[in-house]
Amino acid sequence: MMADPDDRLIDSLYEAAADPERYDALMDAWGTLLEQELAQDDDRPPVLPERLERHFQFAEAIMARMGKDTGAPDDPMEELERDPGPAMLVSASGILIALNRAARSAFGNLAGQDISHLCMEPRSLGALRQALKMPSLNEPVSRLAGMAWDRDGDRQYLLFYCTLGDGNTSSAAGKLVAAGLNWDESTASQLGALFELTPAEMAIARGWIEGQTLAEMAEEKHRSLQTLRTQAKSLLRKTGQRSQLDLVRLIAGMALATGNRAVPERPDHGDDSMLFDLPDGRCMHVAFAGPLTGAPMVLMHGMLSGNELSLAASSALEALNLRLIMPWRPSYAESSPHTGKAAMAPYRHARDVAVLLDYLGHDGAIIAGQASGFMYAACFAGLYPHKVRKLVGIASGVPIATKAQIRDMPPRQRFVAYTARHLPKILPVLLKAGIAQIASNGIDSFIDALYPEGTIDGAVSRRADIRDIMRRAYRATTRQGHAGFEIEMWHAVRDWSDLLVGCKVPFTLIHGQRDGVVRIDHVRDLCERTEGANLIEIPASGQLVLHDDPVRVLSLIMADGTEAITMEGPAASQVHAVTQKPVS
Repeated sequence: MMADPDDRLIDSLYEAAADPERYDALMDAWGTLLEQELAQDDDRPPVLPERLERHFQFAEAIMARMGKDTGAPDDPMEELERDPGPAMLVSASGILIALNRAARSAFGNLAGQDISHLCMEPRSLGALRQALKMPSLNEPVSRLAGMAWDRDGDRQYLLFYCTLGDGNTSSAAGKLVAAGLNWDESTASQLGALFELTPAEMAIARGWIEGQTLAEMAEEKHRSLQTLRTQAKSLLRKTGQRSQLDLVRLIAGMALATGNRAVPERPDHGDDSMLFDLPDGRCMHVAFAGPLTGAPMVLMHGMLSGNELSLAASSALEALNLRLIMPWRPSYAESSPHTGKAAMAPYRHARDVAVLLDYLGHDGAIIAGQASGFMYAACFAGLYPHKVRKLVGIASGVPIATKAQIRDMPPRQRFVAYTARHLPKILPVLLKAGIAQIASNGIDSFIDALYPEGTIDGAVSRRADIRDIMRRAYRATTRQGHAGFEIEMWHAVRDWSDLLVGCKVPFTLIHGQRDGVVRIDHVRDLCERTEGANLIEIPASGQLVLHDDPVRVLSLIMADGTEAITMEGPAASQVHAVTQKPVS
């Protein structure tokens, strides 16, 4: 059993639960206890003292009550802008306080106007005014507010009124969320599967959504009106709805729940990001960089690295004619939350990326992973080898199979990795406390603890331009809280080398020799025992090699082989390649 903790750890645990600035003190105290376990040679999991486990449980409950479960800002105005569909903040007196971009496009810039400026039926408008006057409850509540037309009178929306709860400190009483009454294929597929509808019943549902009557549908399809009435009754019976309006509300509500609030349009790939609708109703946030006609390269992000690029990296993409496609995994940025078992996360994301590439019209692409993202890249290569032109890892993580590998990490990463491997019940508390520090003014302290002064990565992370990039990336990756990180750590501290063995696709790892998180000797060992591995070592770089020297890294990726790499100046002597035997 682990040694009984001293009062310093207990005190710092509760202090960190209430004050994000105390996160460093908590990690120091927790680390002191863990170092005793790490010093032991055996790899047996420790047993947490019951008293300490109860304290962690109490601290986690405090964090949940105080809203430390998420890294997202609590400001309703900021949340409004992140909403992918039309949404509006409204006061108790019925004044529209603010509208997000989608709402302004649909209804016009009505900020400061009364809700009567929305094209709603008088009965719905009156019911909404009554709802606004109701006292706020402890928990947010959603209710149907009625129908509204867009400003051109061409499209109808179903409005839902959502209260903000008693933690709301803004002048808004609640939020109006609009679900477009359009036929969305992903929502339609869920409707058909859920209620076992026939193609004829699905056609009637679509016709109603698009505003057709049964008589119009009968004429269009050259069917008898009586046949369509029979099918319509069957449709309502199967879905449990009493009327056409109830069914329309059901479909709009399903679209709202799955995030499909607008007509899906093929995006202009000149934009730097998009929300991509997946077949099962989830959405995937995807960022882009580089020339539109460049060679496609999928870059899978690390746990905290995100998809932020420096100006030097953006210039290198243009020079190399390389187009980056950067999908956010579930529970990161604005992608839908992860559901299901953690073990299946890499496979599900691989399938999502395959659908995305098909949608974008790419038969194949360079598949790259940064840090922990390389495991996801390897999984993709195993499932879809025909879509992989190259498989690359940048400062990639390696499978962790021993306590010795954890001991070689820097202190902060070492303590989190050991907790994830042996004490996973404790991990959420550490993750939530760390995310709370990021969400507060302590983000620089968080970064400095990961990359201390006196290290190559510490110097890179303290460059003004790189620090700004890291701040944005950390805030984006933690926006949805700790769930994504918990899944990442579940995989990171396990031996996932079977993904490399099973993929049968040669791969190249580009790794800094001074990476303090994933030591170069562990990377060499992986390459020496894995068929088809090629290692390119960069002596003067660490884990932040892509930020430190993006031109070199991207040039190495685009080169046909290590013998074809051309560099000028000192960099030419700073690349060391070790090529292993090819895949048989």
